[in-house]
Amino acid sequence: MNERELQLFRNRLLDLSRQCEDRNVPTHSYFLTVEEQRLAAQCLPNVAGIRMISDGVFCDAERKVLFFLPSYLEEPPEDELICLELAPRAPKFAEPLGHRDFLGALMGLGIRREMLGDLMVTENKAQLVALPSVKALIERELTEVRHTRIEVLEIPREALSAVRRTEVRSVNAASLRADVLVAAVWNLSRTRAKEAFSTGKVLRNGTELSNPAEVLRAGDVMSLRGKGKFRLCDAEPRSTRSGRLYVDIAYFV
Repeated sequence: MNERELQLFRNRLLDLSRQCEDRNVPTHSYFLTVEEQRLAAQCLPNVAGIRMISDGVFCDAERKVLFFLPSYLEEPPEDELICLELAPRAPKFAEPLGHRDFLGALMGLGIRREMLGDLMVTENKAQLVALPSVKALIERELTEVRHTRIEVLEIPREALSAVRRTEVRSVNAASLRADVLVAAVWNLSRTRAKEAFSTGKVLRNGTELSNPAEVLRAGDVMSLRGKGKFRLCDAEPRSTRSGRLYVDIAYFV
């Protein structure tokens, strides 16, 4: 975010906090990225009588809604977030469908990304957390993903997959620079990796990263549009005799 965007973001959250305080009712943001959550924690003051809680429903959610709660509420109202399952009507004849396919179909309905939380795909089905305001649109308009007929079902929170599926991989890289790791994880040349940064295809913790020389830290989640996502497990990787590094990552599958 630039300074102007940061100020608008801060003002929006402060306004939600004031509404909660003045009206004594719960208020909430849209879904925040990991980076926006960090900024919110830095820029929001503690207000007596107001409790701030982030919720993304999934146990290890990345995208979360920030709730401002009056003193009489311990937890956010459950109906402020909905859980949906998107599944092929005829699984036997369905195409292989991935995260990009489901998210692309949702974006094609004109839904802004901030209205949707995490989306997890397992066994050709997607589970999604969303704001209630987009429920009717998704149920009415999302009939196909690629060429596969889809049905949309609202499911209880308890039916969500408990754990995001990852596999730990060890990557051989020269350093913890963002472009070096992006190139190593997806087997790209350094030139192609830098092009991905300059064309806005790389995100760190949900926010576009344009500087390929940024050094990554443990816990950073890196995404390359059209390729996938990984989390850096350890900021102190093992060194090889030649001075290169064995870097452990958790790759989202």
